[in-house]
Amino acid sequence: MLAWQAFDKRVNYLAFSPDGTRVVACGDSEGIKVFDSFTGRELWFRTGDGRREHWHGHFTPDGKRVVLLFGNQILVLAADDGRELAKHSRVIAAFALLPDSQHLIAVTRAMDTCELKQLTLLGGDRIWKKVLTYKGGIIRLILSPDQRHLATISNFEGLLLDTATRKIRFKLPDKRFDNLSAHLAFSPDGRTLVYTAGSALHVCDVEAAKLRATVTRKGTGHGELAFTPDGRHLLRVGQGASVSLWDTAAWEPARSYNWKAGRLSSLTVSPDGTRAAVASERGKIVVWDLDV
Repeated sequence: MLAWQAFDKRVNYLAFSPDGTRVVACGDSEGIKVFDSFTGRELWFRTGDGRREHWHGHFTPDGKRVVLLFGNQILVLAADDGRELAKHSRVIAAFALLPDSQHLIAVTRAMDTCELKQLTLLGGDRIWKKVLTYKGGIIRLILSPDQRHLATISNFEGLLLDTATRKIRFKLPDKRFDNLSAHLAFSPDGRTLVYTAGSALHVCDVEAAKLRATVTRKGTGHGELAFTPDGRHLLRVGQGASVSLWDTAAWEPARSYNWKAGRLSSLTVSPDGTRAAVASERGKIVVWDLDV
């Protein structure tokens, strides 16, 4: 287990690089940092301006760039040193990277509606045919590993969309969506979608477009979710400082971890499934070996 102080305040988002050697951490107002995931050594730091703007960032699938949602803009940075390569100044609420490392799907916002669009990371942007007009703002957007489906959560509803037909396949049951408790995760094979609302964990069969199971544990709440690469386990941030490891065959927690790092704010699993990392509201990062 390795732990270090990344920021003075909350870490909003944490993600491993595709090769697992680095982690990107986004501070609540302090900026974005990239660390060596084996030593905790800071590799580079892009400072913020003191406002709560650095929400989350991802490495592109080829590991060459970091894409950051900065306020309502997209910044594209060089992964080796944090140099700014491009900026999208549209009002963007959420995004999902495409596997080609050249494009992303973004939620653009105008007044009280949202649209889905496809943007080129280093060039101009191209409108991805309008899918839906949303009431309010989308707070979560993820793309399935097989690129066949998108899942979104807004303040009012959750949807499973077919990326080829751009049609709704399924409206996610449960209306208790909010920015703190609503989270989404596709299984590595893209056949299962898991999402949280309030204290409920919902499991959906993507192919059948129906709810398979709902697990509610009174008073626990649900934070961020991450599957292991083999799909056999799901990690979940709970209330406080704990992480639960769930068996996805029975949808029951198999064990829990508590690193006493304070209330947890982010979670990620390395691409090879051998390690996991969490970040806390105190600005700490913990990386540990997954013995599963």
